[in-house]
Amino acid sequence: MPLEKWVDVQDFDPTPVFFKYPVIKRRKSKNRVVEKFDILDCICAFDIEAYNRDDIRQAIMYIWQFQIDTEITVFGRTWQEFLELLQKIIPALPEKTTLPVYIHNASYEFQYIKGVYDFAKDEVFATDRRKVLYFTMYEKRFEFRCSYRVSNMSLRDFTRKYHVKHEKLSDFDYDVPRYWFTGLTVEEMRYCQNDVLGLVEAIRALLISEKENLLTVPLTSTGFIRKQLKKIVFENLGYNYAQPFYPSPELYKMLRQAFRGGDTHCNRYYVNDILYGLSSVDRSSSYPEVLCNGEYPIEPFTKIEQKVSIEYIEKLITVRNRAILMEVELSNVKLKNRFWGSPYLTKDKSYNIVNPCVYNGRILSADALTCCITEIDYKIIKETYDFNIDVLSWYKAPKGKLPRCIVDFIIKQYKLKTELKGLDGEFNQTLYMKSKNRLNGIYGLFATAPIKETIEYLAEDRDFHYDMETTEEALFERCKKSYWLPYQFGVYTTALARFELYRGVKLASAKQDNLQDFSDYVYSDTDSVKYIGDVDFSEYNAEKIRQSSESGAFAADSKGMIHYMGVYEVESNHGYEAFKSCGSKKYAYIEKGTLHVTIAGVDKRKGAEELQAAGGLEVLEDGFTFQNAGGLAAKYNDFPDVGGININGYYVPITSNLYLFKSEYTLGTLQEYKDIIELSKIDIDRIDDILYNSGVLRNI
Repeated sequence: MPLEKWVDVQDFDPTPVFFKYPVIKRRKSKNRVVEKFDILDCICAFDIEAYNRDDIRQAIMYIWQFQIDTEITVFGRTWQEFLELLQKIIPALPEKTTLPVYIHNASYEFQYIKGVYDFAKDEVFATDRRKVLYFTMYEKRFEFRCSYRVSNMSLRDFTRKYHVKHEKLSDFDYDVPRYWFTGLTVEEMRYCQNDVLGLVEAIRALLISEKENLLTVPLTSTGFIRKQLKKIVFENLGYNYAQPFYPSPELYKMLRQAFRGGDTHCNRYYVNDILYGLSSVDRSSSYPEVLCNGEYPIEPFTKIEQKVSIEYIEKLITVRNRAILMEVELSNVKLKNRFWGSPYLTKDKSYNIVNPCVYNGRILSADALTCCITEIDYKIIKETYDFNIDVLSWYKAPKGKLPRCIVDFIIKQYKLKTELKGLDGEFNQTLYMKSKNRLNGIYGLFATAPIKETIEYLAEDRDFHYDMETTEEALFERCKKSYWLPYQFGVYTTALARFELYRGVKLASAKQDNLQDFSDYVYSDTDSVKYIGDVDFSEYNAEKIRQSSESGAFAADSKGMIHYMGVYEVESNHGYEAFKSCGSKKYAYIEKGTLHVTIAGVDKRKGAEELQAAGGLEVLEDGFTFQNAGGLAAKYNDFPDVGGININGYYVPITSNLYLFKSEYTLGTLQEYKDIIELSKIDIDRIDDILYNSGVLRNI
């Protein structure tokens, strides 16, 4: 099969190509300090291929491709040719017009381009160090945007999601040495062309699906849902709704300290053991459920200067239903039940820690520690720990449901997702995943930290730096203008979800002295609980069904079945045949006779194949190394110590690059954690007897 229409960069004439595309005009603004150009309505894409030289640990670009809509692909082999192409295109563009160009993972190509082009500070926009969202070149005539950030999926998945004609191809051998002078086969050229042609087709399909254009389309995947929710907030609550909630620096620091994500933990008593017949439940739409059904601080927090006892604060919580944010000092801290498998206090969210006993980041005991918590956190801590407490500072606010317009918006997204659940066909599956991602993305809007320091790119050292000159006062004043959703809602969303997970863990931890009633918690992750034995969630689920029925947080799927937010649903009807965990985010299991691996940093498919070949669950332990499933590691060569190399009489220049190499992954546990695991094994004799007799545990 021949290539689609293409041209070599030397033979490319841009004038007749760009002449036909219209311009998308910006609305003029008298208040705009920096002039923004109009956008040429022409979807373009750029991509490179590079060869990683292991002997010198450098990467060398050997071909680039620039796609102009679906019309033509321009190929080039050197960075000088790329710059020449851009300079040829500029005269063909209308005046004061920017050409948008998508790159799938713009941070990667930027690492190379910054070695041949001196970027000014205002030409690079990054959300974190080495995480480039977009960059401009030649006085804003080109705007290179990251399509990975707007799609939130790999190029293969992105092109498949929209069923484009030119999906990303596979079976390309990156280990073959290639340089700018290396001849490429038609198959290799087609692989390169599909990367940009397929990307243009996917971007076009995205714009049509979202009813956007190249001027209005958001730069990130969460931008779509942000635009919709922001419109609803402004129309129903007013443009200044969130302004009274804007935190002072002191309050913001406490909110950031109190903010935690989802709980992920493995019961230390079962680490490294193969367990049989485990069950697993997932809490349906956990974050959306607490947003719809939970109670939040619905007014700004007020700082209380008066020194009070914890008993007084407890009355405010239970009798007056107040939200409480407090910095507390805990002393003589220890678990009430030494068998409790999910300690709540964490080392990373505590400070001034004295003599702690820590397992996997969780505090089992400590002479003293300080932390910032909400009343929701306090309830869990009080139920699971013994301690003395001193309240150092605290805030309070009335509690209630979130504004109804926000709840209705979340429920609408939930219904859109649920109606597509179970429908056949790739198109329906695409819509389902899209709606699911949108629903999950709503939480991210609440949890986004509102105070953002500027990250600047400095050409002299080809690196990113945080702005250290802007004062805290100026930073808070600048960020206030764009504050539209109270950050305290995000802090409480995760706290409420952790409490519901804790309730599930508690239900699964009902140890008994007889086999018939024995159950125990093994592993949890944000909204799921894995456990031994039989656990009855019916009473919990009945409560959630009632709450979701009252709030409207339910929907019917394509078959007419009603789904309620917040209920614990059985993940697998038959459970896991076998399960083994080496700690948080490190476990493997057998389901329907197939081995699965879930280990952070390890490819799931390759990891399962490699572990199976090595001996299965038996060999999953400290020291086991995944040779091929560890993915790729990166070495940033901002100023390469090798300026160039000679290959077969050809000079190959080397500029700033990103060297990628295969990375091994070795399971490992800190010695302090190993010691606690060993003590736990000694401490669990009574439970072991029950598990041995039941056949759940066979390998200690």
